[in-house]
Amino acid sequence: MNNSDIRISEKAVNLAMVISLIWLLVFGTIGAMVIIQERRDDLYIGKVVQKEHMPEEIRDGERYLERYYIVVKDSHNELLRYSVSKEVYEQLSINDMYKRK
Repeated sequence: MNNSDIRISEKAVNLAMVISLIWLLVFGTIGAMVIIQERRDDLYIGKVVQKEHMPEEIRDGERYLERYYIVVKDSHNELLRYSVSKEVYEQLSINDMYKRK
């Protein structure tokens, strides 16, 4: 061996491996949490911000059936209006998350 050889102690190698392992665990966990949250967000359309009920009526000789709507604010802060059944309308409250079907 000549004088230009560099020797690394076993402690330094072990320390480097431990630091690398911790680094992988921390950023792997953070990455997994981000992916899980994105999947959960995909399950929901958004938050119910308004409920609308239009009773049955007859106008100009034409009959309009009873209708139920909810207005949902999505993740892009857009308001979306959905026609829903009476049962869904009664189950949902303002600020509830409206789930995809």
